[in-house]
Amino acid sequence: MKAPAAIGKIFGRLIITGLSHVDLHGFWVVKCRCVCGNDYIVRFATLRAGRSKSCGCLRRETARATAKARRSTPHGKSHTPRHRTP
Repeated sequence: MKAPAAIGKIFGRLIITGLSHVDLHGFWVVKCRCVCGNDYIVRFATLRAGRSKSCGCLRRETARATAKARRSTPHGKSHTPRHRTP
């Protein structure tokens, strides 16, 4: 699939809204809109290969969920005599 024909296609959380330019190495660079509302510019080849799925919101959400899960997991040592020692 060529980049001009991909306008309107969805790759992960990104929807291609238009073409930006061809970079110095001959790759198409496209303008995308993420489902979170951010605009994002990325190489078309990166989208096709699946290496770019969002504007970065997916990584932030995953990190936030992981951190929350770690905070809620107790270490199991809070009721031992050593833990209560001042």
